[in-house]
Amino acid sequence: DGFVIASVLPSEIDEELVSGMAASMLGVGERISSELMGSSLEQTYVRSEKGYVILNACGKDAVLVVLTTKSSKFKSLPDLVTAAKSDPGKVPYASPGAGSALHLGMAALRRAGP
Repeated sequence: DGFVIASVLPSEIDEELVSGMAASMLGVGERISSELMGSSLEQTYVRSEKGYVILNACGKDAVLVVLTTKSSKFKSLPDLVTAAKSDPGKVPYASPGAGSALHLGMAALRRAGP
């Protein structure tokens, strides 16, 4: 099962639905990566006429799920990281607290190269 630890989703978005769908994406992505590619999952991506869902593995116990509209300038995780680095403090994110896996993951992304 998926559950949201932290989010900055608009209030009209059902977090439980997002977490359940992300858990399903993760399961299918991990199976495809493992059984068809003989590798571990790094990222899975869904594109529709209205936008994108990007699921990125953050170690064994966490994933980063990014939902964007079609008009968003973020089409990939590198796009998001580049934008966040070029304009610090302008890309919102949430974590359950200092020292948590998500907080440390975001800190690692902040230090990562473009």
